[in-house]
Amino acid sequence: MAVVQCVFGTHGWQQVVAFDRDSTGRVVTVGRVVLSARERPQWLIGVQVRGDGVVRVQVGDIYPGGGWAGEWSQRQWRGYRWDGGSFRQVSGPTTFPVDPHEVNLVVTATDLVLGVAPDGSRAGGTTVRVRNVGSAPARSVALRFDLPAALRPDGDGWKACRTAPGTAGGPVRCDLGGLAPGAEFRCPWGCGWCPTTRSGRARPS
Repeated sequence: MAVVQCVFGTHGWQQVVAFDRDSTGRVVTVGRVVLSARERPQWLIGVQVRGDGVVRVQVGDIYPGGGWAGEWSQRQWRGYRWDGGSFRQVSGPTTFPVDPHEVNLVVTATDLVLGVAPDGSRAGGTTVRVRNVGSAPARSVALRFDLPAALRPDGDGWKACRTAPGTAGGPVRCDLGGLAPGAEFRCPWGCGWCPTTRSGRARPS
């Protein structure tokens, strides 16, 4: 048995593959036991082979990485047996319950349109909406903005952000706090651009 993974960045599809030897002693592939899936299970953790021919695979609902810790993933042992043509699941759960660490957030934003002022500067704003459409609370919600160098955040809407209004452009992180299921944040943020000083003059929309 072998766990095979095609790595792409910090993740990649996994599969457990069974091998055997033919009458000449050559290693041959018997078949695929189980394949990771985008929906679940995303993570194949370990393999055990029992004496009765059942292949036990430990699977996790969510693959660790991108801020998701491995200890947050739910783990299960599932058993598979060769039926003469393919491996079929014969024991263990077939689905995962809702992961208490998983939060389903939906983020939308209005278009940022910069109007032209008489002095040639531009100002405008956008409203970002963050909704918790899942069943678990979000303990801490944060937004990160990669602003172009010419844009500056400005206005009271940026008070929750680590970059103060009018400072240098670049990544801006805004800590919004916890968000209960069904609740939402509406954040009006202003941005400005000046062709000479590049200072922000926008106000929240």
